[in-house]
Amino acid sequence: MVGDIYNYDEMGICLGIGKKEKVITASKAFRITAAKDTSRESATVAEVISGDGVVGPQLSILASKTIQKRWCKQRDELPGNYLLAVSDTAYINDQLLLEWATHFKKWSKKRQISKNQLLILNGHTSHFTRQFIQFCDDYLIILFTIIPYIMYICQPLDVVVFQPYKHCYGQAVSRAFRNGCIDFNMMEFLQALHKVRLDTFKRSTVLSAWAKSGLIPFNPAIVLNQIQMPSPQATTPVDTGSIDNHPPETPACARTLAVLADPLDQEKDEDTWYILHEKFIRGSLAIAVAAEAAHRDLLRTTAAAQKRKDMQKNARRSLQTGGVLYVQDGRNAVENSELLVLQDA
Repeated sequence: MVGDIYNYDEMGICLGIGKKEKVITASKAFRITAAKDTSRESATVAEVISGDGVVGPQLSILASKTIQKRWCKQRDELPGNYLLAVSDTAYINDQLLLEWATHFKKWSKKRQISKNQLLILNGHTSHFTRQFIQFCDDYLIILFTIIPYIMYICQPLDVVVFQPYKHCYGQAVSRAFRNGCIDFNMMEFLQALHKVRLDTFKRSTVLSAWAKSGLIPFNPAIVLNQIQMPSPQATTPVDTGSIDNHPPETPACARTLAVLADPLDQEKDEDTWYILHEKFIRGSLAIAVAAEAAHRDLLRTTAAAQKRKDMQKNARRSLQTGGVLYVQDGRNAVENSELLVLQDA
């Protein structure tokens, strides 16, 4: 049954990055101040859709050590069945994926028809840990991996859904900025998330995603027609002539540098060897300078990010360290703690 076929994927989001817009005013003297795309905070949203057009449980992963109380207090904006999680990088990890799988099985069991379920996902290493595979085997969930280089044409979430998802999210960010928000942070993200998902996950959109990926209804020609296969007639024989006919370019990355190293070791002609050697030295120096600059920029960016985190640390109240948490469970915990404070007073 198509209702027991699912596609799972994650999408990274930069919290403060909205849609590019132009502001037009009637007077040159009237000045408009707009928020800049300066936020580098990120989040990951994990989504799953079924073959019959149903949207599954949602998981939001934020870059933090702890789940904050204030995230769960938004009754009107964030449904109680949403899952919140934290990690140092805002990326999913082995433990979070396993906890999402438990959440997914609890939800999908209520609508399961067939004995087995099929879960289609990409081949990232975090998706195929021993614990996750064992969990899927125990609950008769068949894992199917999509070939990395064709995910953009045959994974439903990538083919159709995530593009309007990003569009709706960009609109939400721009709308918040127009309403006076100058810092689109985690709180703003969680306030906007539910409406973004409502605008994105229409049943027609989900069904279109499966159809345009050639999976439901099954039509492999949709994918095969987009893959350009090399023609034997178009193959050009490799010219093994002298290096004078094909002077090597200065290597711009480690891979091309390694390719140049092989003929450098084997070249017997002295003039040709000196040309290759000069290219190798130039490439090595260029790559070393670029790496040093990138490393210096990374250290500066990391130090600035850590400084901002240290400044905000004292202003946060933790609800849970690590793991995942249903919004409703967090909301109940916040209310209970506030009630105890009132009783003690």
